[in-house]
Amino acid sequence: MGIRMFFVLNELSLDDQYLSEDDFKRDLKYIMKARQGYPSFASSLYCSRLLPERVAARGQTFREIVQKDRSLTRLVLEWINKKGPFFQSGENEVEFYWSIDSDIEVTYSGAGEACRIMDSGRESSCISFPNGGFDYSPVKVFRDYNPSDSLSVANHWKLENIDELARKTLPKPFNWQELQSYCMQSFANLEIIGSSFDGAKSHPYSDLLAVKITRLLHILDDYVDSLDSDGSHSDRSDQIIDNYFTGDRCLFSDESEQNKKRFERRLTFRDTKNTGKEVFCPWHGKISHGIFRIHFEWPLGEKRKLGVYYIGPKLTKH
Repeated sequence: MGIRMFFVLNELSLDDQYLSEDDFKRDLKYIMKARQGYPSFASSLYCSRLLPERVAARGQTFREIVQKDRSLTRLVLEWINKKGPFFQSGENEVEFYWSIDSDIEVTYSGAGEACRIMDSGRESSCISFPNGGFDYSPVKVFRDYNPSDSLSVANHWKLENIDELARKTLPKPFNWQELQSYCMQSFANLEIIGSSFDGAKSHPYSDLLAVKITRLLHILDDYVDSLDSDGSHSDRSDQIIDNYFTGDRCLFSDESEQNKKRFERRLTFRDTKNTGKEVFCPWHGKISHGIFRIHFEWPLGEKRKLGVYYIGPKLTKH
């Protein structure tokens, strides 16, 4: 099974560690070869505007070394111009991330971008050059100067193995059917019912909606994963509930009693895996863009897959 992963090159891992230009170019060519061979990997690999000026070997920068090699110049600079600076994730807020391991600010670095991607509900990891201080995984960072609010970013530094990683990368979804297939493959703790995307398919496909849908599904998947084997809450489960299920601006909530009565039929879904069974799902995730909702069974009560029954425009419009 493949993965839909966003990769960000960690430019901080270039720290003048290479003894020769050839050693650096060897490792860079591993990345370029994988990018050429696998279009899905190429479209998922990003870098920072800071990358070209990082010192790589014997006092020479990334840009200086690449410009000496005609076989690399066009490939690398085209990639940097196209993929850097970072794409916009659809989230306006900028948060500060600091590396727990090295106490380096990474807000505007590749590691910081990987964190922002993860915050939007998508999978992301870093690719680092070896022997630059990042020969370990995960890279742990924390947000907003709060050591208790940390993220763990998977990190790949054995570049000779990057080809295998690239081969497993899934293509970006371009329509609702592809997004549904991606979600059903990606969230092992969710039972995404086959008809769940029918409502969405009546609406024009949107990359921004896709990002927000996967973010909410990621949170639900993470919640189920956090439960103890008997279905009871762990500390992580309680933290997820506090972060996303409580408060005036929570991402998940129950319908009002009035809406439960008025829209009972709309909020009741047929379980296609259990013929004839109907499930009442007033709990929902909220997406303001497009006024979308994700309806799912709640509470779970035990450790099993969480059923997701509807993804689409709001059902309780008066």
